[in-house]
Amino acid sequence: MVQVTREEAASNLGRLLEQVGQGKEFVIVKDGSPLARLSPVAPRQPGSAVGIVTYVAEDFDAPQEDSSTPSDAPNSRHPPGQRQSKGHPIGVALVVSGSS
Repeated sequence: MVQVTREEAASNLGRLLEQVGQGKEFVIVKDGSPLARLSPVAPRQPGSAVGIVTYVAEDFDAPQEDSSTPSDAPNSRHPPGQRQSKGHPIGVALVVSGSS
């Protein structure tokens, strides 16, 4: 991977992106320390998570409760004391990176 300074990257971004489009990778550095990597993005393959996602909650796509309802209020879908974020339970996201 070719290293370029932050200043070089800023002034030559168009040229760097053209090269990235051709498969080349760059590491942007500041004072010799890596800050970021410019690399090609693989196109998303529909169905690429088949077999990886093994469980989806039954109410995954159910409407969210009104955010003004506290979690310990009667008729709340969530048990008292469950952590909330803006009135909704904090969940887990699955991130799948591309395979090489």
